[in-house]
Amino acid sequence: MNLAFFDLEGPLTPQDNAYELMGLWPGGRQVFEAISRYDDLLTLEGRPGYEPGDTLRLIVPFLLCHGVTTGAIQRMGEEATLVGGAERLLRNLQDQGWQVHAVTTSYAPFARAVAGRVGIPQSHVACTALPLERLDHWFPQEARRQTADLEAELAQRDSRDDGWLRERLDRFYWRDSVDSHMHQVLRVVRPMGGSRKQIAVEAYCLAQGQPLSRVVAVGDSITDAAMLRGVDQAGGLAIAFNANEYALPCATLGLASTHIEDLLPVLEAWQGGGRPAIMTWLEALTPTPAQGERGHFQWLAGRPPPASVSALHKDLRRHVRQAAAALG
Repeated sequence: MNLAFFDLEGPLTPQDNAYELMGLWPGGRQVFEAISRYDDLLTLEGRPGYEPGDTLRLIVPFLLCHGVTTGAIQRMGEEATLVGGAERLLRNLQDQGWQVHAVTTSYAPFARAVAGRVGIPQSHVACTALPLERLDHWFPQEARRQTADLEAELAQRDSRDDGWLRERLDRFYWRDSVDSHMHQVLRVVRPMGGSRKQIAVEAYCLAQGQPLSRVVAVGDSITDAAMLRGVDQAGGLAIAFNANEYALPCATLGLASTHIEDLLPVLEAWQGGGRPAIMTWLEALTPTPAQGERGHFQWLAGRPPPASVSALHKDLRRHVRQAAAALG
């Protein structure tokens, strides 16, 4: 049996659901960009207990303050644009006997809605649980006032001021929130990012009795880096799709394209003969002028990519994901 694990936001939908949720009110996207920058800083610092993608934990106070509902998140998943060829690729793989999973930082209502549209069973979705209604009862008026004050400050400040951003958000999330209702909210929400994605993949493999060396993982961002690195180092196939500078060096193979279905011949080669078969297929591949924005493959094998490859991925990432492309 072949197992494939897809990140959702990037490979299957261009939407960044958290960014869109924060865009439901004026100034929300600017606040999200600041918190996303803070997330990158903590991740690169290697703060103990912090994982890439914990942005989805940090924005929960703002979602509560603005009355975002589970239904609103689910509707976004039902209406989200899909990456070109996503449904065709996944259904084709399943017809060939692949077991396809989604391992995503996305909130559960969004993740399950998108997964259902591309044919991934609910039992094969690992995502971020978000019990909004329960959290709302724990979040008193004082915590809402503190959140509103922070939102007003972030809307007026330059999110590139890393020193101020670190001090202000450290105080809000970690120092002032100890033993508070805010701390309880942060403790409950555990986003499916970073090493948690890698652990989820390993757990699925263990349940199926399959080694990581027979796994395919597809991702594009810092939240996927640990998963891609783990699969690549085990001898599996880690694919970076329109990836940023955090994901590309962790992958076995890169694909820059407007259509995820360009992966189909690669995955068929993998199914038939593993990495050697893919390398043979790549050697026979002849780029054509008509290729345009489709099917740009690179053999990376866990090495830093050349600047030209990084630039190509950045350009197509911006084209496919648009406003969300700038997020980590």
